[in-house]
Amino acid sequence: MWEAIQRYKSIIKSALICITLNILFRLLFLYLFKDDIDFTFSNFLYATFLGIKFDIRLTLILFLPIFIAHFFIKKSPKMIPKFSAIWATLVALIFTIFHILNIGSFSYLKIGVNSTLLKFLDNIAISTQMMFQSYPVFPIAIGLFLFIFSTYKTQVKIFSNKSLNSMKTKKLVGAHVLFFFLGAILIYGKMSYYPLRWSEAFFSGSPTLSFYCINPISYFFNTLKFKNTSYDIEKVKKYYPVISKYLNVDNPNIEDLNFKRTRNPKAMIKGKPNIIHIILESVASHKSSVFGNPLDPTPYLKDISQEGLFFPNFFTPSQATARSMFTSVTGLPDLSRNKTATRNPLIINQHSIINSFTDHKKLYFIGGSANWGNIRGVFSNNIDDLTIYEEGSFQSDRTDVWGLSDYDLFIEAHQVFKKQDPKKPFYAVIQSASFHRPYTIPDKAGDFKTKETEQVELSKYGFINLKEYNSIRFQDYAFGNFLKLAKESDYFKNTIFVIHGDHGLPHQNASHITESERYHNLVNLHVPFIIYGPKLIEPSINKTYMSQLDVLPSLASLLGIPYTNTTLGRDIFTEKKDKGDAFLFFWYETPPLYGIINDQYYLSTRNDEKSTSLFKHQSESFSTDNKKQHPETFKEMKDLSHGLYETGKYMMYHNNH
Repeated sequence: MWEAIQRYKSIIKSALICITLNILFRLLFLYLFKDDIDFTFSNFLYATFLGIKFDIRLTLILFLPIFIAHFFIKKSPKMIPKFSAIWATLVALIFTIFHILNIGSFSYLKIGVNSTLLKFLDNIAISTQMMFQSYPVFPIAIGLFLFIFSTYKTQVKIFSNKSLNSMKTKKLVGAHVLFFFLGAILIYGKMSYYPLRWSEAFFSGSPTLSFYCINPISYFFNTLKFKNTSYDIEKVKKYYPVISKYLNVDNPNIEDLNFKRTRNPKAMIKGKPNIIHIILESVASHKSSVFGNPLDPTPYLKDISQEGLFFPNFFTPSQATARSMFTSVTGLPDLSRNKTATRNPLIINQHSIINSFTDHKKLYFIGGSANWGNIRGVFSNNIDDLTIYEEGSFQSDRTDVWGLSDYDLFIEAHQVFKKQDPKKPFYAVIQSASFHRPYTIPDKAGDFKTKETEQVELSKYGFINLKEYNSIRFQDYAFGNFLKLAKESDYFKNTIFVIHGDHGLPHQNASHITESERYHNLVNLHVPFIIYGPKLIEPSINKTYMSQLDVLPSLASLLGIPYTNTTLGRDIFTEKKDKGDAFLFFWYETPPLYGIINDQYYLSTRNDEKSTSLFKHQSESFSTDNKKQHPETFKEMKDLSHGLYETGKYMMYHNNH
């Protein structure tokens, strides 16, 4: 072991120099932008700890050529040390340049160096002139040259150890295996299912602290894949009159593109109840008992729909869990084409109406890791004082790739709710995951029993196989068991349960859905939505067409909480007094398919006249294009669809909290 350490002493020394260099630049960043600091000392310590982990990971990745080269040092005892010194100097140079650019970018734009800066290369002459006029380029260049020269001399001295090639071949291989294994652990960065990810740097809501924490090289390359993702400002302005009127903007201004609305609703229920927002994995309308699936897969959810406020015409704006979670926090549709919005570091800062619930303690429960899909950043960066319960927070054992089963997750959440101060309400989000491949049902799950059903019957009513059918039954059972426990607890009488699916699923030619739903693929986005609170809300059915975008403003309105809305959602109780509508976005279509649905019409478009159609989706002629028969309705819905699509893309980049 000691020989192995000695064997790698030069590489370790060299790597430590690069890690120290990163730390020094990080401290310089903190000193330069100390006036922007708004965070606690404990957050600072945690950010420093995370930052060092980012630095270690990146240094080890960049040092891989040196590790590989040293495997052949016996064959080239003079060339490898020289190569190592040059490579280590190059790594130090890269770190230095990126940190300098990061400081310059943050001082100018209040954001770290990222891929959008590549746009300055489109007009390199003007960009170069601006750089020379804004920054002391020559002094920086001279200082950089002197620094790199001294670094190279130091690295040459470090790698000049003549004993590097003295180890025997067997021990040499053993040393490589040992240090490769240790390096892999440090690169992974965490003792958890998901590795260290960029979103962990955005845990505090403070931009200064986030960019102090994350390594600028990591941030740049994480944003590189989104450099061509943007919006068309001219199209946003074109549809601004339509959208500002639709949203009832307080002070419309096409130049400023103001979409802000301040609301002070009158409470529809008494007191300050808790809110438990349950997002059920993949509970499509046609796969649930709520909408009459003959196999009765979700009896508990059906009971709640009959005992609470039920919205049968509720849609998620798009299909995919990460997209749904983004919408649940922001009130914006995720209009990304390939990677989800949660994975885009450029739009990490988002305003959320959840913060208007100032009296409520904020909690978030996920059975696995919040690093999945980088959703941690969207939650922790944008919800004030949020407590996240994830893997490592629970007593129950992991069930599969998604972490705890829903049965255990709901029980764990229930135990937390019981311990809350009854004088302080809480807003909790529970993200379920059991109704998802691999459809795992744990050995210990109360008295749940799987059910045998013929494949012919399963296929007839939209299920792929028996595992899928029993999986949704299990998720429903876990939900029902949670409500049973809640009803026996003190917090139940002062709690509103907000329940909906995260997205729908393909119809699989289910026989019990309408031909229109099958033809237009509406079941991909159609899910149950229920607000349940037997001590607070009377059972009823609200047939207004609405979407997940409307949930947060509607909840604030229900509780009489003043809020500012800067996104596309509207209050279902006061702003959608007509029969409402829902915006739909089928991101997986090429070109993307999107549109508006209401109680009579469904307009679908691919952003050109030829592929834009107006359907009477509830009529017998559901597949007939009615745009010529109803030109005024067609134009109104077409402009609204295009406007919501273009404005939604813009808002994703201009909804800062």
